[in-house]
Amino acid sequence: MFTLMARPSRLSRGRRALVTAWQHMVGDVPLQKILPLGFGGSTDVRVAAFYGDKVLGAALALAQQRAPGVQTVGSLTHTQSLAASNGFLHSRLGEILPRHAAAFDRSYLRDPSHGDHGAGTMVEAAVAAVHATDATGAAVADLAEWLVQEAQAAPSEPKPGAQMDRHAVNAKGQLLELGGQVVSERVGGPDHEPIFRAFATVEGQSTTVELRTSSRKAEQQAAAQLLRTFYEQAGIRSL
Repeated sequence: MFTLMARPSRLSRGRRALVTAWQHMVGDVPLQKILPLGFGGSTDVRVAAFYGDKVLGAALALAQQRAPGVQTVGSLTHTQSLAASNGFLHSRLGEILPRHAAAFDRSYLRDPSHGDHGAGTMVEAAVAAVHATDATGAAVADLAEWLVQEAQAAPSEPKPGAQMDRHAVNAKGQLLELGGQVVSERVGGPDHEPIFRAFATVEGQSTTVELRTSSRKAEQQAAAQLLRTFYEQAGIRSL
């Protein structure tokens, strides 16, 4: 049975102190227990990641409950989905799993087809392993509080002329985690310049985008466009 203890917020400790406390506990987890299946891991890691995902999700919700300030369902959903997203965890893997990240060749995780998912699996499996040995739940709570603060501090919009960080802003990933869907199809254009139409939907809202690049970019753009509308209606700014 998984239990998480609600604790008073410790924002005064700062983000660095929170992640350091987590690092101390997770450093004892054997690398083999968290390696993704595609990198020499076993199906047991996938099972552990399943449980870790649920534990981390609950811990993130509790961390947000303790956070000060005015909250809305939209802002809570945004922070929760960003903090738990594979891309966000991947971009901070060196801080979440410093010993493990330095112990193996990370080229597997640089492959865009599975890198984010692999990193997310590692973090979730690590959460399950730490939670199983930490009766107080303090280490996972520290990680969750740090992730919430990181997500809330992430820039909501890129500076003019700046390139979006694909880890910080993975529009399609965020939309899927909100229960939405994104699909695309080729609708015309020559082989050297095909045209793709992407359709995104979430909670009864939808949008369609046509783009002369790739289906992946069309899907990202459709998701980003829909998320802007979704979050604006919720009273927050994102993407």
